[in-house]
Amino acid sequence: MATEAEQTSATAAFVKNTLYQMRSTPTLVVIHAQNTRGRWPWLKNGNLIADRVQVGAVSPQRIASYGKQLRIVRVATGERDETPEWWAPKSNGAGIAKGLWRPQPAVEDNRIFYSTTDKASTHTVSVEITKLTPRVPVKDNTKPDIKPGKNAWNPDLLEFSVAGLQEGDQAEAWAMFLHQQRFSEDYRDGLALPLILHLAELTTQYALPHGEETATSAGEEETPEDDNSEETP
Repeated sequence: MATEAEQTSATAAFVKNTLYQMRSTPTLVVIHAQNTRGRWPWLKNGNLIADRVQVGAVSPQRIASYGKQLRIVRVATGERDETPEWWAPKSNGAGIAKGLWRPQPAVEDNRIFYSTTDKASTHTVSVEITKLTPRVPVKDNTKPDIKPGKNAWNPDLLEFSVAGLQEGDQAEAWAMFLHQQRFSEDYRDGLALPLILHLAELTTQYALPHGEETATSAGEEETPEDDNSEETP
């Protein structure tokens, strides 16, 4: 098995080769932060510099040096509490809202955006119920809406870090493009990731081996494993 340093080096070589091949093609590189930064350290929060890219051991370079049609966006999810739980305020409490959001107060050249979706149609539990705390629902002022045996679910908060742009680009436009990719005609509900990352994640079902299947050589008999059980006639 390759060491961490070897995997990091292989990742850098792959990225360089891919960016070189796409040099003359309009390209948006969308990167899942939790899946990639372990082998591409530039993606860590403390290493990101707007409109500069660092691949391998070289110092960060202007994104234009990799082509004048390249853009890069890093996407972070709530995995390992990377992004916080969220809620939307309303007149009588808290709820869920769909949209693309900017942190407030946002700087003029803001590069960070947050994407949210509605609750999935498969989750029918109301967002207003509680497990333990007494709460009087708006529709019924006689009984607290307490359901300790029910599990509720809130859509994930995605963070879009628009790391690399070309001169004249608007960060919000590229963030909105990815936000809209969470809503596809092929799916009833909003996707957990933009469609481009969703499809990439699905490829692991076909590209990666599953289980421990072993093929026997031609002419060899397969010997059953001893599972310490008795065979019943």
